[in-house]
Amino acid sequence: MALKTAAAYIRVSTDDQLEYSPESQLRMIREYAGRTGYVVPDKYIFTDEGISGRRADKRPGFMRMISVAKTSPRPFDAILLWKFSRFARSRQDSIVYKSMLRRQLGIEVLSVSESLGGDKISVLIEAVIEAMDEYYSVNLAEEVRRGMTEKARRGEPLSIAPFGYRLENKRLTVIPSEAPVIEEAFSRYAAGDSPAAIARALNTWGVRSHRGGKIEARTVEYWLNNPVYIGKIRWTPNGRLGRDFSKSSLVSDGNHTPIISPELWAAAQERLAASAAHSYRFRAEPSHWLVGLVRCGICGGAMVNCRGYFYCGGKSRGLCAGARGVRLEALTDAVLSVLDFYSPYFPSLCPRHDEGRPSGALLAAAHERLRRAYEVYEAGIDSIEEYGANKSRISAEITALEKELSSPPPPARLPGITEFLRDGNVSHSSKNAVLRLFLRKVTVDPERVTLEFFI
Repeated sequence: MALKTAAAYIRVSTDDQLEYSPESQLRMIREYAGRTGYVVPDKYIFTDEGISGRRADKRPGFMRMISVAKTSPRPFDAILLWKFSRFARSRQDSIVYKSMLRRQLGIEVLSVSESLGGDKISVLIEAVIEAMDEYYSVNLAEEVRRGMTEKARRGEPLSIAPFGYRLENKRLTVIPSEAPVIEEAFSRYAAGDSPAAIARALNTWGVRSHRGGKIEARTVEYWLNNPVYIGKIRWTPNGRLGRDFSKSSLVSDGNHTPIISPELWAAAQERLAASAAHSYRFRAEPSHWLVGLVRCGICGGAMVNCRGYFYCGGKSRGLCAGARGVRLEALTDAVLSVLDFYSPYFPSLCPRHDEGRPSGALLAAAHERLRRAYEVYEAGIDSIEEYGANKSRISAEITALEKELSSPPPPARLPGITEFLRDGNVSHSSKNAVLRLFLRKVTVDPERVTLEFFI
């Protein structure tokens, strides 16, 4: 009997019992493969541990398996599972991926513990199994949500302890060294300091989160909006709170000691409400050829272009104590001055845009479009036929550009790099693409501007 190649997909969720461990699932899959004429190479074993099966795109092992399955020649003939519920607990995901694997790629999806025949009745049985798996998942989520809601009503903590507390015997206990930090943050905010200014001050004092990270402005914002510090427990049963503190939540009296007084809490909430009414959302503008290349010389973070200045992104999050920003015009002049000095060393990197010849940036953009076409196909948005058509079209364009770029250039003057960057007829994206061919980053600190080139 000729052996066929199979992949093994193993998923273990948080509610699985010990006998359904990855080792147990793999053992059953290998036993089934030995009985049915399949071989399972180690490189085709894909695992997701502690991840729900409700959404396929949230499972890296699953998505990697689908990506490998799409390669040519076909890497394996089947995907073996302990149960169909391991593949997906959503009928929509199950139908989409099984249809693609079976019809487009010729790969079967087989459960080693739920044997189905090859007749038309097996299609109905598999559909019933998938519906039962989805019902189990939905029902389990409802039961968990109901249990957590009742727990919140009793004032019991529902997750890890926030800063200022530790969890002991299912109760929140105040940490004496952290409680003054919370009090200081609330007091400073009520007095007029911004969350970013408070975060910078706390980082200067060496305060770190429970995970050892620096305090960010959004961390301070979360503290200021968390009623746990006045002895309350908050539970949002209809989804994660994130940074949307206006979501409808259940707030009940907790059984722990508060850190903040009701008066200080009220003062902070009053200022938060006033700030929300006049908030300005920071937006970066991508319309400059230095975007993505400028780094802060104080913290090393990326600097973004906003309203005529380059600002350190870390400063707005309270992670950087550097200068407020650098004027775009001054930074551009400084960069061009440095490039003027070094321009004799890289003249061949300048596109011959004034001679009607394609630039290296166009070729790089074509390769980027080809990569994105593959990502769209890999995500299941485009079919294999659509990807094939896009690939053929873009590959032909790349071949033509490479052929034209490799031909001898016409006798003409080649513009210098700074002349190219000053040309108003060239787009910012083209200039940025050319700069990235040899410029690693531009570092800005209060005293100087330095450029780091590729060697």
